[in-house]
This record gives sequence, structure tokens and C-alpha cells, in this order.
Amino acid sequence: MKLNVSLPLKESSQNLVIVGSISINGILCVTSMVKEERKVVLWNPTIEELKVIPHSPVEYSFPRVAKPRIHAFGYDYVRDDYRLIRYVQFGVVDLSFENEEPLTCEEMSYDPLWEIYSLSSNSWRLLGMKMPTLIVPLGDVEIFQFYMAGMCHWQAQKESHLERCYDSYLVSFDVTNEVFFYNTHDLGLG
Repeated sequence: MKLNVSLPLKESSQNLVIVGSISINGILCVTSMVKEERKVVLWNPTIEELKVIPHSPVEYSFPRVAKPRIHAFGYDYVRDDYRLIRYVQFGVVDLSFENEEPLTCEEMSYDPLWEIYSLSSNSWRLLGMKMPTLIVPLGDVEIFQFYMAGMCHWQAQKESHLERCYDSYLVSFDVTNEVFFYNTHDLGLG
């Protein structure tokens, strides 16, 4: 079915991705496969309502360059709140000129981090935990995730150093309690 909608995204419809490939209570989380000027939108096509997710403060911390990757879109049924979970890695802006050293900010951390967005507060905050990250086999298209009954799930992969192979496993994130679980048994998906 062709939808006649004007989303506040510059990309054509062929570059759009529905995070988790599902709606939650009729709301879709839509983003773009194109990295430049990527926006994230919560969209309820039934009532034609849109909410553009604001940028996080960590995205604008020069000379760092944030490289966020959406891992999950879920619903906290206790607080009646929609949540977006993402992993952010950082690179460095190269400010070097010929025969000069690159400029960096030594006291700024470049360690990756996890963030969670709350629709009810319209803000991002840090999650103080480390979780396995999503497998992304096709560039940075975030398609191997799903939401079910208060839990966001994604496929992760760990390399076995002895066998030089990869074990796939499922990571689950409890949206209400903000805890994660994972099973390291091989799922036979890799």
C-alpha cells in the first residue's frame, strides 16, 4: 500500500527504515539509512501526528563526532512512555593542516556509550551500562531488532578467538526496568 505522507526527512521513501519493523500502539519509529543529517521521527499515521526526536547533547561535543546507531524502539507500559535506545560511538574531527599536528581535546572521553530517549520528557539520558551491540551486516541499516511485551530484542555476535567463527545470540532489554539480558548459546543464526 502506498502511503501519501510528508515526513520531515530529506530522503526519499526508499531510504527510510521503520525501526524494529513494527508499530507499537500504532506508532512507527522512522529514520533514514543515509547518515548525513539523519533524523528520527515517531509517527502515528492513523491520526497523522509526527514527533521529531531532538538531538542528544552528546551529538554536539566538538571535536568529537557522534556516530549513533539505533538499537531499539519500545514502550514502557508502567509509565506510559515510548523509548528509543541507541549506542553512540565517537570519532575525532580531523583539524590537521599540512605540517601541523591534529587538534584534539584530551579531557573529553571518546568511549562509546548507551543513551535512552523518553517521549514523555522529550529528552535523552545516559544509560550507565555496557551491552552487546546489534549485528549490522548491511552498512548501518538497523533491521535486526524487534519489540514484544515490554522487551526490546536484537541479535548480537561474538567472535570465538579459538575457532575464528562467530556465535550469534539474542540480547533483550527490559524497557520498564532498564536492564538487559542475553543468552550466549549459539542461536544457529550466524
